Amino acid sequence: AALLAQTRQGIPSGRLYFSGDSLTAGAGGGGTTYPGVMAAALGLPFITTAVGGTLSGSIGVRQGGIAMNLTLAADLPADTSEVDVSAYSEEFTNNQGYTNNVAGTLDGESAILRRYSSADPNAHITLKYTIRRTEAGEARPIPAGTRFIANLYEGNELDIHYIQAGQNDARSTRAQRIVVRDNILRMVDRIGHDRFGVLGLKYNTVLATTADSTAGMNQMLEDALGWHFIKTYEYLGSQAALDDAGITATGDDLTAVAAGAVPPSLRSDAVHGNASYYTLEGNFMARWHRGHGFPIGS
Repeated sequence: AALLAQTRQGIPSGRLYFSGDSLTAGAGGGGTTYPGVMAAALGLPFITTAVGGTLSGSIGVRQGGIAMNLTLAADLPADTSEVDVSAYSEEFTNNQGYTNNVAGTLDGESAILRRYSSADPNAHITLKYTIRRTEAGEARPIPAGTRFIANLYEGNELDIHYIQAGQNDARSTRAQRIVVRDNILRMVDRIGHDRFGVLGLKYNTVLATTADSTAGMNQMLEDALGWHFIKTYEYLGSQAALDDAGITATGDDLTAVAAGAVPPSLRSDAVHGNASYYTLEGNFMARWHRGHGFPIGS
């Protein structure tokens, strides 16, 4: 039986909320992304929080299902100067090349969390985050382990969520796969209705040595999620996808399809898709969405 057994009574907002890594961000697609194609096909507004190279825990923070708890190196100053974040429970993004200012609240204070990059190869053990007020106030201590609430995901519980996570995570052991599954279930727990889907992990030639662990990960997710688990990987690794794109299969394509992997003609490199790939995936997802009776635009 699926682990997912909650009763959800909320009414979907009609906005699509996409969470993921580079495959959701559309790396290699030249501006074409599956969220963009899907939303256009459905006539719905959308937001995507995808950042390339990120792990399932980080994806969950940007979705709102996983907490990012902060400990500051000093009191929050009265002015808008930055204070170092000395410890955090999870990354907003683990991509070291990602720099951004994230608006939100910390213990009721309107604040900006800054994530900055570094060329230092050992930057994972150095400072990554600072935080500051958006407006001057009174200096005050912030309890250790206080959750930062990003404006990005505040109130998104009624959005229609599509999650793609785990492609960058270690998953060679069952224990590692359980971590990924549980991170995804924490994201699912945030959703206030049953209109959501989770995309399975893709099979690419670069992942040939991890095919068994990918299959194990997908099976674990399907067992946990039931009909919410979406097998886009089966479609993208098929002759039907090439036919739908109007592509004549090469020998390498046929070899990949025989193995259930995404064919080279649909990839921009060993991992990422090209514009045809993301167009196919977006249209497939729109069909899945409609087929399950989810809300669509006018």
